[in-house]
Amino acid sequence: AARFSAAVGEALAVTPVDLLLFPPLVGIDAPDAILDRIEAENEVVCAELVGTAPGPSGIRLQRALEAMLAHAGVPIIRARAWAAHEERAAVMAGRRMHSLARLMYGDAPSPNVIEARAFVLAAGRFIGGGVGGSRPWVEGVLGFPVAAQGEFLERESSAALTRDDPFEAQALFAVGVRVDAEFRPLARDRKPRFENVFAAGD
Repeated sequence: AARFSAAVGEALAVTPVDLLLFPPLVGIDAPDAILDRIEAENEVVCAELVGTAPGPSGIRLQRALEAMLAHAGVPIIRARAWAAHEERAAVMAGRRMHSLARLMYGDAPSPNVIEARAFVLAAGRFIGGGVGGSRPWVEGVLGFPVAAQGEFLERESSAALTRDDPFEAQALFAVGVRVDAEFRPLARDRKPRFENVFAAGD
């Protein structure tokens, strides 16, 4: 941080400015402290731009989320779920729905099991593995269909979901599961498959 701040000071001596916008390279740990030091030692306002994924901003967010979960006593399991078991069929609003009772993860034939009253699906999109590149498009954990701009996708190519103009809305970056008013992911019949699975994300 000292060398970084000194280098900034040398550059400012040649070209004084009121605001410095850094690319996302201030580091993973304590970026605010580094920027505060540069501001204090060089009397200039500093900020860091957000880069594309993957980048330090995403890593910082992941670490912050994991720290919050650990502080709350929530265990973190680093594994991929590969099977789901349904049970307790119930009739809700005239439709028979199942509850997701448990998820299997780890290596077969002796997998681990997670049992819960409710599950939150928050697997992300392409980088997180929530949406794969296979066709037809499916969500990567429980196999829900994937939609873009309100319509379920089938075998559309990624290129078909983009526009040449970068300022236009890009359907590729808005793909995800559809949900009902209670944020339960929808099957292709546009009705929730599980009464106790909820989706989170953008």
